[in-house]
Amino acid sequence: MAELGIPDFETPHDCAKRQEKMVTRLAARAKGRVLQRLAQCMASECDSEPCSGACHFAMRRHRLALIPAAHDLFQKRGRKHQVNIVHPSWRKRYKHLNRASPETAKQWVRRRLEKLDGKILAVGSFEVTLNVELDGTRHWAGEIVMIVAGATKRELKRVLELRPADKKRLQPQAKPMQILRVRDLGRQLGYANKRISSNGSPISTGKIARIGVTCRWLERIRMQ
Repeated sequence: MAELGIPDFETPHDCAKRQEKMVTRLAARAKGRVLQRLAQCMASECDSEPCSGACHFAMRRHRLALIPAAHDLFQKRGRKHQVNIVHPSWRKRYKHLNRASPETAKQWVRRRLEKLDGKILAVGSFEVTLNVELDGTRHWAGEIVMIVAGATKRELKRVLELRPADKKRLQPQAKPMQILRVRDLGRQLGYANKRISSNGSPISTGKIARIGVTCRWLERIRMQ
């Protein structure tokens, strides 16, 4: 991964520490087969396949396969952009994280990208972040982060722009959409498919959805 510009990619040791910490915390509140299996997972293999989306080891192996494969595909394409989208409909109240729907967000993006002409390649993820407002209220904010090739910045903005009514539902300081030029493909692919947030905390487990499913290990949108 260092050759792709990700020298600080999580190590098996990192995953082991996070997995142990997660299992210990969950054991105080829940019991079951999934928790028992998570305690048996290792860097090379898991107790069951496919493993839970909460498993740090399984997600690391997934990313180890996905990112290099996606990098090879994007290298053959022209101009590329990183797109970050926050939609108010993906926002969920605190203690209602289970109602977040990665599939809904994925379909929202797919329908809009299908409006573009030409071949579109997109790889990314859906993640949720706990936001705390100045008044102390908390909510989960859903966001799509993806790398897209096959469209200009203007075209992406045209099809992905939120409606005025949706923008009004966001906080005044919110940035519903950001489109950035890809200058470090490996690093930005790693960010778009990250497992750990920028502050070092694990992304909420079980709420990651890749954009466009065509196979288990390389999930993408390819429109002819």
